[in-house]
Formats: sequence, structure tokens, C-alpha cells
Amino acid sequence: MMSLAKSLTLAAVFGIATLGVASAQSSGLYVLHAKATATCPALDWHVIVEHTSTGNNLSGVIGWDNMKHIANVSGTLNPNTRFFEMKATEVGGEGRTAKIDGQLRLDGWLTANIDGAGVNCKSVTIPYYVPPAGGSN
Repeated sequence: MMSLAKSLTLAAVFGIATLGVASAQSSGLYVLHAKATATCPALDWHVIVEHTSTGNNLSGVIGWDNMKHIANVSGTLNPNTRFFEMKATEVGGEGRTAKIDGQLRLDGWLTANIDGAGVNCKSVTIPYYVPPAGGSN
């Protein structure tokens, strides 16, 4: 009887540990339209987090000026500290670049700071996108 209890306890602990690892490795999508402020233009975010065996990659696009300008973004997220860094590079146009850094909050949202030529955005909060129940209907 004691070995059955130990087996069930180990199975429960292993099941919980496995569930935590599986959910921590799921990819995520962050989407936002942020209104302009005094030092930050209106921004449209579409950033994906992809979890890999060597770390967490961030990639996507950020648009501004009603999507007349677009920058590709890429970087990494440290899963231990929850801090991230990305580089934004304008597609076409003037080829401007910007540094984006911030943190993945415990609620799953990103808080980002952008520093580039003529752009200084602080504490932009980007929500985690959750698709509607039932798929794309």
C-alpha cells in the first residue's frame, strides 16, 4: 500500500512539473496599437515569442505613422530573469534603428522601452494575444 501511495505522489508531482514545462514553452503573440505620446509616436506591435531549447527568440514588426513606416524587430528573452532585448531596423525609408528592452511581466504582458533617433518610449505595455474561443470564426 505504501508503494502505491508513493507512486501516486510521484506521478502527481511529475505531472505537475511536466505541465509547467509544457506551458512555459508555448509560443506567444503580442499585439497592440499604442496611441502617440509627447515622445513616442503611435505604434502598431506584432511580436512573436518562440521558445527554443537554447532560449527564447523574439521577432516581428512594429509600424508607425499609420503603418507608413515599418521596422523588423528581433531579439531574445531571458527565461530566468524575464528581461528581453530587441533591435528594430526600419524597412526601406531611412534605415533607422532603435533599441527595445523591457520585461515579461508575471501576468504574461510585456513592458517595453524604445530608444532611437527621435523616439523615446517608456513603459509601453503590450498584451499577450489570446485568440477567441472556437478558432478564427
